Amino acid sequence: MNKLYKIIGVVLCLGLSGCTKHFLDEQSQDEVRPSTVNDLQELLMGEVYPAGATESSFQFYLDLMTDDMTSNFNADAAAATFYKRYAGPFTWQADMYETMQSAAVPDDIDTYAHYYRCIKGTNVVLDMIDKVKGEQNDRENVRGQALAMRAYFYFMLVNLYGQPYNAKGVDINTSPGVELVLSSVVHDTYTKRVSVAPIS
Repeated sequence: MNKLYKIIGVVLCLGLSGCTKHFLDEQSQDEVRPSTVNDLQELLMGEVYPAGATESSFQFYLDLMTDDMTSNFNADAAAATFYKRYAGPFTWQADMYETMQSAAVPDDIDTYAHYYRCIKGTNVVLDMIDKVKGEQNDRENVRGQALAMRAYFYFMLVNLYGQPYNAKGVDINTSPGVELVLSSVVHDTYTKRVSVAPIS
């Protein structure tokens, strides 16, 4: 009987001290919660700054809409296919996104959504910058980068999707613009077109 008490005692000791309450908590293997200013800098590098040829492809067609582009006609069949793919932006067609999609343009052309993904990254950094550890100079450097990049993304969005707010005859309360998203709070609705009044 004494032996049975010893076994029960050992089992109870092991059972009570074997694992802590947090041992069974689920933890994401691919997500990190930023705790330092350096973590937020890395977030900027990964989510905000365009890097490499594949990341810049979301706005590859913008060069076709500038005065820097000229067309030197080539009768080759491969060139004709290329002309058909990018005729929409080159000739400033209102349905250029649809024509590029129907012509099977291989790159991601959802510029609107891409810019808002980048803005979401800047908003996360700006919402968390005062809650993480780090030197004040580093903190202000990261804050400045996030503010500058968010301003750049809105500048590009307004130039691509907004009407000029100071043009003659334009009513800023009805002229289409882009939605200002200044918080990292996630919503289940897609960002909508709004008037240019809040941006002006």
